[in-house]
Amino acid sequence: GYYDGWAAALEPEGGAKYSISTLAEIQAVKGGGYTPDGFGDITLNNSFIAVLDISKALYLKQFGAVGDGVADDTDELDAYFLFAESLQPSTRITLEIGDGIYRTTRKLTANNLKRQGINGNFIIQSDHTDDWVLKLYECTALTQTGLMQINCKGGTTYSIRGNQVGLILENCAAMTGEAVHVFFAQSDGIRMVGTSTRMTYDFVRTQYCGSGGAGATSAP
Repeated sequence: GYYDGWAAALEPEGGAKYSISTLAEIQAVKGGGYTPDGFGDITLNNSFIAVLDISKALYLKQFGAVGDGVADDTDELDAYFLFAESLQPSTRITLEIGDGIYRTTRKLTANNLKRQGINGNFIIQSDHTDDWVLKLYECTALTQTGLMQINCKGGTTYSIRGNQVGLILENCAAMTGEAVHVFFAQSDGIRMVGTSTRMTYDFVRTQYCGSGGAGATSAP
């Protein structure tokens, strides 16, 4: 974990604290089926369990993501979103994605995130040919700060693009944000499904999406 003091200058910048307990003690609180997931809660060498204390923020790099554009961060992003979902509906935190380029090798879905913040200037870089890169499903009242950019697999040449859609917002509501950019989708840069409530973003840009070439759109 990351702590205050000498480690505060590292990424992520401090804040993660753990409580140490036996498995039996934790199961008495969380139920007999509880097992540590290896990301939030970790089994130590002495067989005790380090339980992540969630307070204000959850850092993606605590889950092992590298964000250098080379390492495969798919499993870490999956575990991160699943853990964030498990905190619902009682815990309001900021999802600190952190600056970086996060390479993925399969599509991602973040489910049922409610009243959370998403912070960071980051790129999710697709290195696969699944239908979409990122789907937000039944997410409500998310506040995104910074730049979220989705790069679909391929490039400016339509025939080599690998993903139909960059970002899907399905059954979402009342989301606000600063900036979302999507590049190189075969069809839609951003697709809204079953989402009728107004989404408020300062700047939205889709470029090299569909067969229309380099067209870009922006909207307040």
